[in-house]
Amino acid sequence: MDDARSAHDVQQHRTVISVPRWGVLRRTAEIASFLAEPHGRVLIGPGWLYYAAHAGLFGIVLFGEPGADAMDRLVRALKVELREGVPPHVSLVDASRLKGADLGAFEVLNRYVVEHREPLSRAVRRLALVRPGGLVGAMTAGFYEVLERPYPIGIFADADEAMAWLGEDPALLAELDALVREVEGSTPFVERLRAWLGDHLREAPLAEASRALGVSVRTLQRRLRDAGTSFAAEHLAARLEAAKSRMRLTDAPLSTIALEAGFASQQHFSTAFRKAYGTPPSTWREG
Repeated sequence: MDDARSAHDVQQHRTVISVPRWGVLRRTAEIASFLAEPHGRVLIGPGWLYYAAHAGLFGIVLFGEPGADAMDRLVRALKVELREGVPPHVSLVDASRLKGADLGAFEVLNRYVVEHREPLSRAVRRLALVRPGGLVGAMTAGFYEVLERPYPIGIFADADEAMAWLGEDPALLAELDALVREVEGSTPFVERLRAWLGDHLREAPLAEASRALGVSVRTLQRRLRDAGTSFAAEHLAARLEAAKSRMRLTDAPLSTIALEAGFASQQHFSTAFRKAYGTPPSTWREG
């Protein structure tokens, strides 16, 4: 499919949709919060943003080099679009900021589409992909070209054209762009915190973390909030990542891994793991 669309083609697909004024997307880094009420919210994950601007528009912004684990987390949230009562809608996938293409990430997305092809064909009226340039863009566009499409897909080099094809207000793009720049700008700070948390899985006092990072507790909390996350969410994520690493590299029983990763019990670990990844740790380990 051609990257560029003619003015006639764009106008032919344009629909009139009543949308809210932009600048009010509420941020969250918790999948549970997003699933509970997605409309008007943006979920922030590692290398992606996922939002439900309104009932008629869902979208994804991809940036950096998200891997398979990042896509696993995104796919769990994507299932909100398949719920009963969610009206048919259009989707925008803005991959223009991708810096690398992870084959494992593509496989996760492909598996999601294949497994849910029928409900997706009912839920999504059309999807617009904004591709990056160069080789990464060729790989990204190629993935969508060979995909067994459950809905019409348009591939664009320009986000404004993609929004026009969907019949949506391009004013949303400026808000998303600012949010991505803000999230990317705060990444070094969050990464420093994650490195510290990796060494403090059992006990991670907020005051001690702030001293280690050279900021006040209030500044630490504000900067995490601005990045769409929280200290509690990052501490839990560090514990889960440590547990996943141990499950990959050792045959230790889950009860031992749970305690080593800082969880109070195997039950606590299993509950947190299932909530984060949608599957019990034993099933994840076998896969």
